Amino acid sequence: MILVTTPAKVETFAEFLHPHEHEPGTVEYSIREVDDRDPNVFPGPPSDAFGVRFYDVICVNVTRGAKTYTCQSGRFNYSKGTHFYTGNVIAQDKIDDHGPTLVPGIANVVLRMTMKDKGWSHVIHCWGLVVPFDPTRDTAP
Repeated sequence: MILVTTPAKVETFAEFLHPHEHEPGTVEYSIREVDDRDPNVFPGPPSDAFGVRFYDVICVNVTRGAKTYTCQSGRFNYSKGTHFYTGNVIAQDKIDDHGPTLVPGIANVVLRMTMKDKGWSHVIHCWGLVVPFDPTRDTAP
């Protein structure tokens, strides 16, 4: 016999974006349960986080025999976009191949061609990373 022992509860999580500690140029994630989706309300983000996005899960405790299990849904209700704490947004159509370098270590022509090949109209440069940025969904400082 299976018995649900707690009412279903919706929990909200913040997923923080960090530069990967051991693989430069890649993004790493950490997750924390939060009470509010406003990035300015919950306790401070991890010190190396450059962005955050949110999602919900449903949790319920179920008892079968003498054992109790916590069951969790998949992620749903994702935030509209990513809130970036820091960074410089770069539009592909504003890159001058022969102008000042926009991202240290990457030639402007390489940056522009990479963005074009990947279908990115905008990127954000933060903490040494270049990450896709959607100006219709994401927010930046």
